Amino acid sequence: MYIKMNQLDIEYTYGALESSFLRLLKIYKMNYVKIGNEQVHKYFGFRHPCILYIKQLLIDNLELLGENYY
Repeated sequence: MYIKMNQLDIEYTYGALESSFLRLLKIYKMNYVKIGNEQVHKYFGFRHPCILYIKQLLIDNLELLGENYY
């Protein structure tokens, strides 16, 4: 995921995520940042607006660069 986003020069991703899904992503070192209050969606329930900065994803997961980088 990181490699493709880097190739496409994507700096961040945005999403509206459930609290439980945010906790799961944190386990996998995908640290989304909440950028607003929890919102209620008509069909999907409660969601937090969040951003994942690609540079932070790399900092948290240096192994994403692979062996060729070192």
